[in-house]
Amino acid sequence: MKPLIFLAIIALVLVSLYCVARSKKNSQNSLTMERLCQDQTDGKRIIRAIQMTKSEVENAINDFIKLNEENGSEVDRPQVVQQENAFMLYLPDSTTYDQFCYWVNYMVYSNKDKKYNNNITGWYEVPANAKGVWQQFANQRLMFFIPETDTEYDNVYVMTKDNICYKQEFAFRASFILQSKVYREYNDIP
Repeated sequence: MKPLIFLAIIALVLVSLYCVARSKKNSQNSLTMERLCQDQTDGKRIIRAIQMTKSEVENAINDFIKLNEENGSEVDRPQVVQQENAFMLYLPDSTTYDQFCYWVNYMVYSNKDKKYNNNITGWYEVPANAKGVWQQFANQRLMFFIPETDTEYDNVYVMTKDNICYKQEFAFRASFILQSKVYREYNDIP
């Protein structure tokens, strides 16, 4: 009986070591928030808010900026332009990829009494001359949103123009995770 237990322990240790090695290899090749920020790209960053009042949009912006200040980060104020039934937030060029993700998420969850899932959409423009990990998204506007089914509250979903969906979690080493489901069809900036 003892030799079987000993063999089982050895097998468990070997399987564990294999899994750790494979995980490290995958994390080196995967897109992470950290990697996407390192290979930062220029381009427009726009968020569209519909069915929100002017005061709801202003409160969300002010609260987001205040929250970042309290955490020792500086975030530049977006330019807000009202269109018929929507507010367009044009974020400055200084807005990094991770900040853009946080902006979209915060706009959705800015009001404790209601969620704006279907009302918030962001677009992150990747130029044609993108380098590094952004090359695969060159010359696209990626669409950012959070589906109604979200229960995690600390991520955004990204849709390519070809309706390929990814989930971006907020941990700095979190992977950009390909999704098997399309939660929202791609729409370009109206």
